[in-house]
Order: sequence, then C-alpha cells, then structure tokens
Amino acid sequence: MKRFDFRDSPKPNPFRIYCLDVLRKGVIPSGVSIGSLADGGMMDCSFDTTRGAVVVTAHGKVDEASWEAFDSHLEDGIGRAVEAGSKMLVIDLAQLDYMSSRGLRALTVAKRRADAAGIGITLAAPNDVMREILAISRYDKLFSVKDTIEESL
Repeated sequence: MKRFDFRDSPKPNPFRIYCLDVLRKGVIPSGVSIGSLADGGMMDCSFDTTRGAVVVTAHGKVDEASWEAFDSHLEDGIGRAVEAGSKMLVIDLAQLDYMSSRGLRALTVAKRRADAAGIGITLAAPNDVMREILAISRYDKLFSVKDTIEESL
C-alpha cells in the first residue's frame, strides 16, 4: 500500500508552502497565531453566564496547535466564575470536533484550578466523537458529563 505524498498531487499545496516559508523566515506574521497555522487546528471559545453559571463554549479542534489557547480560555472562564461569584463552570463541548491528549491535560489542569477556587466543572453536550474520547480516556468518570447545558445548571 502506497502512502499519500503531497509531491504526488498535481496541485501545489499552498498551506504547506506557506508553513515552510514561515519556518524558513523564523517569523510568524502579525495576525497569525500558532493555532491558526495547522489546517483545522483553529479553535475558539465564547463565554456566557446562564442562571449563575459561567458557560465556556469551545468551537473547533483542540490539538497540538491549539491546546494552549484552550487552556487559556478555560483559565479565563474560571476567572470569570470567580469574579461573578459563581460556583459552577460549564464547558459546552457540542461544537468541539476533536480533542487530543493535550486538550485532556488542559481539562485536568482546569479542574485543579477550579477545585482550588471552590468552583465545580461540568462538561456539557458532548457530540459522539467527544463522548467517545471522554469514555476512552475515562474523563467521563473524572468529570460530571451532562447531555445538555440545561442539565448542567
């Protein structure tokens, strides 16, 4: 069985060319984050406060390129919960497509931070992929996992 090689493609891979150019120059252009350099590696989070709980909604993929941003967003969510006097942080996983072991580590660190601040963490609305990742890693035993945000509140 032959492995795919980008050189076999009739079209040049502009993303690969761009990344090699960035690596050669050693400078990441302004406005480009490390997380945005990987195809599909982008992730973002939004925040909301619902019925006294801070809800962090993660979008995209948490992988090698984006786990630090995810960790930072979780830390920010914990800070927002502390400022709001909330005792609950809900992490909405419905729009998260994938999470690597780095993302799982970020969840572990967030749990430690939240526990130290007296805040509980609930994982909400995981899709099938995320549910499988949580089950395989046994994080469904470490965290409270609910089917909806409403159940988490």
